[in-house]
Amino acid sequence: MYKNHVFISYAHIDNISLSEEQQGWISRFHKTFSVFLSQRLGTQAQIWRDQKLQGNDIFGSEIVDQFNETALFLSIISPRYIRSPWCKREITEFCKQAESDGSLILNNKSRVFKVVKTPIDRDGGEEEVLPAIVRDSLGYEFYVNEDHGPIELDPDFGEAYKQDYLRKVCILANNAAQLIQSFDEQISSTDDQPPDPAESALTTPARKSVVFIASCSFDQRDQRELIEADLRSHGYRVLPEERLPSDDEETHRNALAPLLDQAHVSIHLIGHGYGAVPDGPSHQSVVEIQNSLAAERSRSLGLKRLIWLPEAISSEQPAQLRFLTALRQQAEPQLGADLLQGSLEELRTVIHATLDELEKPKPEPLIKASDLADTTAPAGPEARMIYLICVQQDRKQTMPLRKWFKGEGYEVSLPAFEGDAAALREVNQSLLRDCSAVLLFYGSGDEAWQRSVNMDIRRAPVYREGRPLPPPLTYLASPNSDDKDDMVDLEEPNLVDGRQGFAAELLLPFLQSIS
Repeated sequence: MYKNHVFISYAHIDNISLSEEQQGWISRFHKTFSVFLSQRLGTQAQIWRDQKLQGNDIFGSEIVDQFNETALFLSIISPRYIRSPWCKREITEFCKQAESDGSLILNNKSRVFKVVKTPIDRDGGEEEVLPAIVRDSLGYEFYVNEDHGPIELDPDFGEAYKQDYLRKVCILANNAAQLIQSFDEQISSTDDQPPDPAESALTTPARKSVVFIASCSFDQRDQRELIEADLRSHGYRVLPEERLPSDDEETHRNALAPLLDQAHVSIHLIGHGYGAVPDGPSHQSVVEIQNSLAAERSRSLGLKRLIWLPEAISSEQPAQLRFLTALRQQAEPQLGADLLQGSLEELRTVIHATLDELEKPKPEPLIKASDLADTTAPAGPEARMIYLICVQQDRKQTMPLRKWFKGEGYEVSLPAFEGDAAALREVNQSLLRDCSAVLLFYGSGDEAWQRSVNMDIRRAPVYREGRPLPPPLTYLASPNSDDKDDMVDLEEPNLVDGRQGFAAELLLPFLQSIS
């Protein structure tokens, strides 16, 4: 066990307050971080921070002695920190000592946490004074870029800054607590007797999947951080763990490839901005490059992908408009992906459902394929059930279809319309899981509803345990709308125009396709 959970390294100039009534930025951060970390550890966090030594004091044993008794080193980066010989010696000495006994990296995670209070000039080479493991780490950015330059996250600047500040400290504390607990478990295991192999086999949890979260434009960084923090809190390894080079396209692709080779799932958050464009022949942003390479890995290695777009997303940037159009309309950018649109909570639900499905043990077949009779008819309760999706106002209007399908030997299930949101979502997901086909009844529902339902249908493979779902049929009904006219004029596939009234012959091709 280490005496100190965390050593905070900082430049004293960064803790000067604007008035006597205010706390310095470092002092406030220390207090807030200590509260969050203590709550997550379940015990009072022991955090060491030099509060008396100044830049002209001698770098002596008082500082060095703390390193051997500290689990994590937290450096608060700023222009002054980079220029301070004292700060550079602290971080260099800690890394040197940790490297000497092989403890700098634990479970693929560095014991050095980088908090960027104020951004520094990367292009000017200022970061070169830092050890490589710190220089290349992603870090925690405690600032926002605004029109006139970077603004530090300071609760005194207003409620929005306060909320962002607290969220960032919370994420940092979560990740720090996980690593500290890993240290404690590792130390405890060396003191205990080796476990019984039979007992270990029963109690060892299934191996967690590796998740790659792609780069995103600035407007989606907060959402990306929340998804990453959520995954790490559930024990998943999240890539990248270091900052990817973004100046040169070839270098970026070379660094990206081995990460995608390790990943089981890739997540792509698409925003309003196009993102940084490295120097290279494609003139594509890192967001588009990463989506393209992940699509290739999906084809070659079966990488599972989730692409998320906010509701009603658009862009004033021509390059991003082109990319958004390609994502929605072309097969190649969507390859191997579920294209999702909705709230961040809905995305989180789909992510965990996808990961749960990947990690679920595959049951041994009870009957060998060679023992089965030659049959093409689907088996099970879902084999004769059609999930007819409509809005509640269309319940009566769907009656002719439901009667006809019933006469053909099919059960027809409608969505659940009443109940709390969680219960409705669970029921409708179970219908997607158990049905043999889906019919989208596009009548009184508006265009946004129709698109939202199609997004849900695309998620169906997550719930169906690998069982394929035939292409859904869209059935147009009154009232008329420009969107419905466009679908007919564009000759959309798997479309029936029933606005002139029910005609059974229009549904016969659909019935044949699912029989």
